[in-house]
Amino acid sequence: MRILLDTDIGGDVDDALALALVLHSPELELAGITLVYEDNQWRAGLLRDMLSTYGREIPFVLGAEQPLTGRWGAGSLGPEAAADFIIQGCEQDPDLVIVGIGPLTNIAAAFKAKPSIAAGRRVCLMAGDLPPNQAEWNIKCDPKAAAIVYGSGANLSVIGLNVTERCYLTQEDVDLFGKLESAEARLLSEMLGRFMDRFNILPILHDPLAIGSLIWDDVLVFEKRRLKVETGGFTVEAPDGAEISAAVSVKAELFKERLLRRIRL
Repeated sequence: MRILLDTDIGGDVDDALALALVLHSPELELAGITLVYEDNQWRAGLLRDMLSTYGREIPFVLGAEQPLTGRWGAGSLGPEAAADFIIQGCEQDPDLVIVGIGPLTNIAAAFKAKPSIAAGRRVCLMAGDLPPNQAEWNIKCDPKAAAIVYGSGANLSVIGLNVTERCYLTQEDVDLFGKLESAEARLLSEMLGRFMDRFNILPILHDPLAIGSLIWDDVLVFEKRRLKVETGGFTVEAPDGAEISAAVSVKAELFKERLLRRIRL
């Protein structure tokens, strides 16, 4: 499966863990990466370091540092370059799968500029929540963008907080990375340490679970739901919502076991 990854790598460590899973998975071919959210030059530096450590050369493009409406911070980059990159990739490969694990601004800009690339396109998102509903980060960062993607006619699967929050690393899991000798494991150990020092919480495997859904078809159960995005970042079930495959249950321990077996190499 050829995928294009849209990510806000660098804040929560789960984006880095998701990328590590991609790079360790022969089932997936990473065609390119687009960056989203504030300070993408900094994110690009982290991404370069990680790709270099893994010995991989993957094209990537800086994307939106502002949402379609409102403001995130001081960043000024728009989604145009990333949108063009997504459009080009989709036009060249009708089977290219878009995987979104950050705010949906870049993907929405691409679908808005070229609606034909969205129709029937397989798109996998770490996004949203099912009732009882929380305003999930990737949706609430840019609700307008999320509404565009949800209503685009793409073949959407969404992995939300209702399943991701059941998947997390223990302190013992984290400590084991520091005992491994590979450069990849040492880098992940450093990233995990910085994240935990900053936020004082154990990592939740939000984004890796979205990647896992593409590799293993037995870790998640999906159901068709009609979903729409409301202002404020909530996804709700509604008769006029788009029909979307939403994850409703997860084999959390099985997924974590498989993830760690791969990325601890």
